[in-house]
Amino acid sequence: MENNTVIGNIVSEEKGDNIILKSTQNIFCNSFYFQDLYDDSAINKFIKKVEYTIRHSVEYTDYLSLLKTNYNILNYDNVQSNIGDSDASVEIHHYPFTLYEIVDIVMTNHLLKKENFTSFTLAKEIMDLHFEHKIGFVPLITTNHELAHNDAIFISLKQVFGDWYSFYKDYNVDNLPEYKAKIDHLKELSVAGMKSDYKGILK
Repeated sequence: MENNTVIGNIVSEEKGDNIILKSTQNIFCNSFYFQDLYDDSAINKFIKKVEYTIRHSVEYTDYLSLLKTNYNILNYDNVQSNIGDSDASVEIHHYPFTLYEIVDIVMTNHLLKKENFTSFTLAKEIMDLHFEHKIGFVPLITTNHELAHNDAIFISLKQVFGDWYSFYKDYNVDNLPEYKAKIDHLKELSVAGMKSDYKGILK
């Protein structure tokens, strides 16, 4: 039996385990829960939507403020520790997983468990992980942040703030070959003592 709910010009219609959202003013409709599992373009778009929702949320702003208030060390660049937020803008660099990768990992975990989710439920879950300090990151000035994203500088796992390994275990990243390989490689370089400025860019 189907149940319909109307709010304004939006009609929600239950279809099995999903909810279909329709407009009373046109023919288009959309699934409430994400189900485009075999469309790489749709998956990429969905992940970026969740990422955008997180970055532009009040909770994320509050989180960054909380960090900089309670942990003075986060007001300084992690690579060039003599540079603080009084000298340049210090940003949060998600590491060893980027925010995009974190969303992908959390989403994949739900898919493997055959659990329904929306962009909002994923964003909330990931923000909760931030506040639980299970998301790893390092503070970097804007220039070094860009260099890190371009793999032009190396950041040791020893430099990471946050219990990223709990996230790794809780979300079974060992079962995701690409991400497991990334962490294994970073572990090797970290143990070997790879220098941050291994390309000599910051000299």
